[in-house]
Amino acid sequence: MPIYQPWYHGNITRSKAEDLLSKAARDGSFLLRGSESIQGAYALCVLFQNCVYTYRILPNEEKKLSASEGVPIRFFSVLSDLVEAYYSPNMGLVTHLQFPVQKEEEVDEEPVTSNIDMMTKQVEANNRIATSSC
Repeated sequence: MPIYQPWYHGNITRSKAEDLLSKAARDGSFLLRGSESIQGAYALCVLFQNCVYTYRILPNEEKKLSASEGVPIRFFSVLSDLVEAYYSPNMGLVTHLQFPVQKEEEVDEEPVTSNIDMMTKQVEANNRIATSSC
């Protein structure tokens, strides 16, 4: 079932999520993405003190969702209910959710006109610095 929420980024990588959150640069910034390792699961990524914390969101047998790994167990029918609940302080996350990092718009780049342009774009892409979670 498709998820149409501004904070849901689909199947982006952990590295991409960390990059987006680092750019947001505010404690409580968050996004949700599909899990890279478990089909049907999600990852809630939260920025706090320049570190990205990732909470796995798993469905149970009844398709109810809950956060794992150190968070008090609560079950939710849909992701938006889970996200709304974690806007409240003291729910077990490193900090409460405050600032949704919205999915970037798909922007078409201008067509590459020469091999030099293509090589320049590749060099620029290779020189980007990846952020670590901490």
